[in-house]
Amino acid sequence: MNISYVSSSWIPSKYANSVNVMKMCQGFSRLGHRVELHTPRSEGAETDPEIFSYYGISDRYILRRHVAPGYPSTPGRIIYALGCARGLWKSAPHLVYGRDWPTLLMAANLGLGVILELHAPAPESGTKGSLFKRLVQSKRLIRLVVNSEHLYSNVADSFPQVRERLVLARNGADPVRPDDSQPPPIARRDKRMTVGYIGHLYPGRGMEILGDFARRCDWSDFHVVGGWPDDVALWKDRLKDEPNIFFHGHVAPSEVPRYLRALDVLIAPYQPVVTLHGGVGDNSQWVCPLKLFDYMAAGKPIICSDHPVIRETVEHEQDALICAPTDLVAWAAALTRLRDNPEFAAVIARNALDKFTGRYSWEARAERVLDGLSFAATPATDSSRSRYPNGNGSQARRGPPS
Repeated sequence: MNISYVSSSWIPSKYANSVNVMKMCQGFSRLGHRVELHTPRSEGAETDPEIFSYYGISDRYILRRHVAPGYPSTPGRIIYALGCARGLWKSAPHLVYGRDWPTLLMAANLGLGVILELHAPAPESGTKGSLFKRLVQSKRLIRLVVNSEHLYSNVADSFPQVRERLVLARNGADPVRPDDSQPPPIARRDKRMTVGYIGHLYPGRGMEILGDFARRCDWSDFHVVGGWPDDVALWKDRLKDEPNIFFHGHVAPSEVPRYLRALDVLIAPYQPVVTLHGGVGDNSQWVCPLKLFDYMAAGKPIICSDHPVIRETVEHEQDALICAPTDLVAWAAALTRLRDNPEFAAVIARNALDKFTGRYSWEARAERVLDGLSFAATPATDSSRSRYPNGNGSQARRGPPS
């Protein structure tokens, strides 16, 4: 099958959504599909091999980077969408997939079958809401993919006409394989326990409790991997008096496994309000963090905050320890328990890895998204250019659980 992925993410970039995009294309490619990724052209001069290397992608696919001046401004989005439309019309893929729903609407208007992926509720009012409803009402919309049960329910209630086309597919990760070819990127001090957080440092991601957490567990070293330079500088200054907190800054996605292998315990201390880039909004109801799946793939014990969307993936005392976001006594007790009971720590780590294996790889996610779809082997030549799967996509519903 020929699949065109239309991205709303700069490639390459430091945003987690760009990792999701690149890895999903890898998943489709590993299933044997021909994949083209359409993306706004970044300001850098990175070559395709450099981009694949940055993301740790070994299964190569085609990159189509379009000029998009000022993106994501409205003019930039329009110019990008037009560039994508020209590319899609030329290649006539069997399927257009992506998270950039305005461009998917344009693809649907060209007569192409589309699958939309949502990671947050869709707009229901205003110009954006009107355009989104046009996509939902289109017969070209084959499926709508969401990454959590909570979002599944939200979309099903808001847009009942797509209920039978909804697919729940949680995020994924690549397996973290042993590798002794390079020295660990983290130096262990006096056999102290190493605790790691990997990801951005926006408000609500957990830096707010890290100082107190580190003081209560001064027998451990805490390593923070990731963050924009300004955010790293801000938190380094705020936590400068904590001698057991170390910041490593942003690392390429391809380097993340090295850090995961070097750490003893991995934490996801999301707070009651979880903001997006720039400290705006509240994503606590919808966040399905990539880091959680990376942590599971690493086979290390996990401590994470008690959010409903996180409980969809891990279970307290089975494959993680779950604590109330602001309860520092509980966080310290959880880490102490892992230190004092290595057998228990090994069990929950192994259970998390077992749950990950075969269920949460990017390839498994891509397979779930496409499950049951079949397409004509040759491109359509009529004016509609569409090749509907299974007649009308009626087999699309793949709801909870996953």
